[in-house]
Amino acid sequence: MKDALTRRECLRIGVTAGLGSAFLPTLSSLSGADATAATAASEEKGIPEPYLEAGLAALANAWRSGWANGHYGAAVIAAYFFAREVELDERTRAALQTELDAFRIQGRQFFEFETPKEEATPDRVPEIARSLEVGIDQLRGAGHDVIFAALALKAFHHAPALAKPQWIDGILGLGQHLREHFRPDADTAFNRAHPMPKWQTPQEMLESALGCFVRSSGTGGAVGLIHDVTHADAVAELWELGYESLAMRGSEALKIHINLDPSPAQPGGALAEPLPDSPLSHRFWDNPAVRRQTWGFHGHNFKFPYSYYRRRGAIRDADLRKKCDDRALSVIATVIS
Repeated sequence: MKDALTRRECLRIGVTAGLGSAFLPTLSSLSGADATAATAASEEKGIPEPYLEAGLAALANAWRSGWANGHYGAAVIAAYFFAREVELDERTRAALQTELDAFRIQGRQFFEFETPKEEATPDRVPEIARSLEVGIDQLRGAGHDVIFAALALKAFHHAPALAKPQWIDGILGLGQHLREHFRPDADTAFNRAHPMPKWQTPQEMLESALGCFVRSSGTGGAVGLIHDVTHADAVAELWELGYESLAMRGSEALKIHINLDPSPAQPGGALAEPLPDSPLSHRFWDNPAVRRQTWGFHGHNFKFPYSYYRRRGAIRDADLRKKCDDRALSVIATVIS
């Protein structure tokens, strides 16, 4: 499908589209049956690597039935790294893992796959980055082309043994599908009239992006704000993985995404009051309101905390960081309400 979609339509699809089934993993290895993986997980911070494998497989097969299916695999990859990279106590990691199991059980058709028998080809992983060179400086689909690719690149860099040729081809296919599905968004009059500086480091980019996050009028709603953050995180990830020139080009598309008129919110832009507990606490994951929305949220309850809480440290001003923290909890509260 090559019809152009507005940014609003893209964001609506990301949350409410009826997603078709994909070719995807049995749940037994992640439900406690794999004692070896569970033991390994107890020896290091995080959750077992089979979760990462499941996420990669789901993401690599998403092209078969539509770009939006990529949210499922991306969510599991994000949760895996959230548990590793963000300071969580044991009880919170356990609650997160329980919620992740529920997410996979409810969407089991997206996680039923056969692991490819092929040998891993980690030397092919840079092909994913090279595929982004076509149009990374153009905003498409709220940045999902960059978001999905960056998560796959990170996962393959972290676990080269999972860089199966079939899965690399699948990630490339998903990127091609996204480029064909979404026409580039036009630059905005506000962005042209109020150009942002050229960022030289991921720190500069993230601090600026999170400043926009807290100042935004919220015209795109909570889901729009979520993608402001996940897109910025993905561009920063490219930078940190060594694809600096690619990230700097991608930051120009990010500016179109986030550099919006911060005038008073339009109808539909109002956010709920902040949740009392953040995703850094087990109380968040144990909250029945959060649990009820595990499926309807299409995995953003994993992806957004991963992107925001690992990047909030880029904000050097303590008052601004507090405002960002409150807005992040308001965004989540709005989506699950």
